[in-house]
Amino acid sequence: MRLKLGQIWISESHPHESFMIYSGEIDTCTDSEIKYDESFDNQYECNKIFFWDRYDTDAYIDFLTHKLGRTIDTYPYASCGECKKGSLVRKIRKYNMKLSDQTCGYKEPKIM
Repeated sequence: MRLKLGQIWISESHPHESFMIYSGEIDTCTDSEIKYDESFDNQYECNKIFFWDRYDTDAYIDFLTHKLGRTIDTYPYASCGECKKGSLVRKIRKYNMKLSDQTCGYKEPKIM
């Protein structure tokens, strides 16, 4: 499975878990070579850190209201985050997500 910036992943059974990948960063603390002259998409998968945000915010707010009775302090349910590819793939499989035809705007990270 190849994750790319701008992708939107949708869960029909758990719409509050749907997310979009809006940016990324290169993990410089890995043993793998960093390709400084390549874009984020062409980096080794193990070097990528993905930034994600909830896609269906209305479903997320409804979920928080039902589960916690509030929407201000969302702990332990993060509204956004950053993680490696493996964490997103587990989430995609757990909630049986499908890749949307739509894309979101994203910021191309600088490789320094």
